[in-house]
Amino acid sequence: MNQIEINQTEFRKYESRDAKALKELYGQFVKYHSRFDDSFAKVKGHEDMFNNWVETNISGDTFNCMVAVVDSQVVGYCVSEIQEKPPVYPEKLFGYFVNLCVSEGYQRQGLGQQLVKHVIVWFKSKGINRLEVEATVKNPKSTAFWRKMGFQPLTEQLYLNLKVRS
Repeated sequence: MNQIEINQTEFRKYESRDAKALKELYGQFVKYHSRFDDSFAKVKGHEDMFNNWVETNISGDTFNCMVAVVDSQVVGYCVSEIQEKPPVYPEKLFGYFVNLCVSEGYQRQGLGQQLVKHVIVWFKSKGINRLEVEATVKNPKSTAFWRKMGFQPLTEQLYLNLKVRS
């Protein structure tokens, strides 16, 4: 898909008026990632469930959803939250990037980077010093993006699907 020229971009916290665009973007995100592995498939109605989850949590102090708006249209979002490790860790709270999506035509123009930078400012304002993200190793575009943002591999998450397929 051809890139679309970006004239002016607004980065702001998600508002209820963004629900339709968020639903469409999340649908694109799931469709894209489902190509890599069946583990990324979602249940029917997942877009509405995701929207409801964002709407339910957006007013909380540990949840954030930033959107990128170009020409009055939401073209990207980043959902993040503050999570807690078990009490054996010296620094229990950490920032977690749940989901990042930029519409295909707007990718590779810095919107994802700007969304992440805005979320990092939010994390810093909450006193968070450690950030984590999971990126599928089957998606080189995603892993390259997060490494470009300064993230480094720490662990390798493995899985085993016990569901017998016929």
